[in-house]
Amino acid sequence: MKRRLVLIAVTLCACGPLLSGAPKARYDYYLTGNAADATGETTLGIGLMGGGTDVDALFTWMSARAGGGDFVVIRASGADGYNQYVFDLGDFDSVETLVLQNRSASFDPFVLQTIRNAEALFIAGGDQSNYVDFWKGTPVEDAIHELSAKQIPIAGTSAGTAILTEFVYAALRKSATSAIALADPFDRDITLDRDFLDLPYARPGYRHVFHLYEIETKNPADRNKMLEYLNKNGVDAKTHYSIPIHQQEGFPWGKSARIAGPLANADKNSSSCISLPMFPELTEEEIQYTIQLVRDWPKNR
Repeated sequence: MKRRLVLIAVTLCACGPLLSGAPKARYDYYLTGNAADATGETTLGIGLMGGGTDVDALFTWMSARAGGGDFVVIRASGADGYNQYVFDLGDFDSVETLVLQNRSASFDPFVLQTIRNAEALFIAGGDQSNYVDFWKGTPVEDAIHELSAKQIPIAGTSAGTAILTEFVYAALRKSATSAIALADPFDRDITLDRDFLDLPYARPGYRHVFHLYEIETKNPADRNKMLEYLNKNGVDAKTHYSIPIHQQEGFPWGKSARIAGPLANADKNSSSCISLPMFPELTEEEIQYTIQLVRDWPKNR
């Protein structure tokens, strides 16, 4: 049975390579579970949650990839709201929360070691402008990249999700409403940032090109049945261009194009193709599992 152990420490220190006179690091630290560092075999994954009500399935998904290790939450406001909730949901040795309240905290040795020791990292919601101001260009940013390189699952919600993208709505001024953004995309309150977190990590010698690995059902009427079968068995298969490009509204989108004759192959492919997951971090076990499911489809249709 899991036992609840919560330690709360508020630490103020001048540390790291900060210049003399720089503000002291301000952060809160919360622990639920085992204080000792744990290790486990991990699998990379990027989880994006939209904010609002937390989704249990995200944390159980992270648990399955964390190898029974330590789950670390980083944020700039709030407290330990995730600790017991996540600890009870997953198979984690501990859940730790760091509330980093200024930029100086991103240079603190204890903060950096706690992040680097994580087997799963979660970035909570809040104000993403603080994450950009406090973490970008600091050892915390480097530590997150190190976790990705070690194949650690990383996820976020709300503001935490926003900074996991290539282009970040940084909200460095006051928030821009949808009405303002639609009326004037160059409004001064629409502040964007980039070159912050570079995820997912690509193995040395590899690069993500986001091509598709397609399979095709002989009978187009079977495509959706097979897609449902794969999804139910844990394979995140998708369909692409379910409406053929030449039949999509607005085609050819202002360009000069003329269709000469029928496009029978495009029509058939749109109703019979399934895209299987394909990316460098797929494990051999996941690949073989997917292959076996595809092979078993005829007897499960």
